[in-house]
Amino acid sequence: MKKVYLAFAAVLAVSVFVFAGCNKDSISCEEETDSMYLEMLSYAEAYSLAVNNQLLSAPTKSDNGSSLFDQSSAPDISCVDEKYLKYIEIYTHPENVNNWDEHSILKQVDSDPLFSPEEKDIFIKGIAAAYYLKTEFSDVITPTKANAEVCKKQFAQAMKRATRNAALELIAAALEPTLIGETIVVVAYYCAIDDAQADYNLCMAQ
Repeated sequence: MKKVYLAFAAVLAVSVFVFAGCNKDSISCEEETDSMYLEMLSYAEAYSLAVNNQLLSAPTKSDNGSSLFDQSSAPDISCVDEKYLKYIEIYTHPENVNNWDEHSILKQVDSDPLFSPEEKDIFIKGIAAAYYLKTEFSDVITPTKANAEVCKKQFAQAMKRATRNAALELIAAALEPTLIGETIVVVAYYCAIDDAQADYNLCMAQ
């Protein structure tokens, strides 16, 4: 089972990854969307490094039967504007997280005049968090017996819920920065999915 490392010492280097906006006079919409996708990949890589290179160990269900994440400390998603919610719902609509389409949703957001360049960057961060988490755990499910569908469905639902909430809370944290910070949100939901993976393994062992 994966170990997750958590540090509250940095309001992390994610903010370093802010890219200069594209000049629409010289770059086509398609190229700008590609630029947004590359920026998302950069944020996802930053989140990966932050999760894997922290100094403090964070227990998960696989360690001691309890989850790290305290929902009471989560960013308040009520501050998230409807336009963010609209596109997060579109992005996370497919039941299978592996069918969530980053290219498509970034293209839609890029073409929406309601988003400023700064707001697009915030949305990219949210998508990057979901992309990182779904990619990190995409190979968990390896059914080995006839009744594996129940276990698989439970894990898939938990993963979808966690990745969607991570995206929303990442946006909330970026809109109204708190001591929790963006990276802490990603680490916390990494723990949540890791817990779900532990539950999946127990389910498969029964």
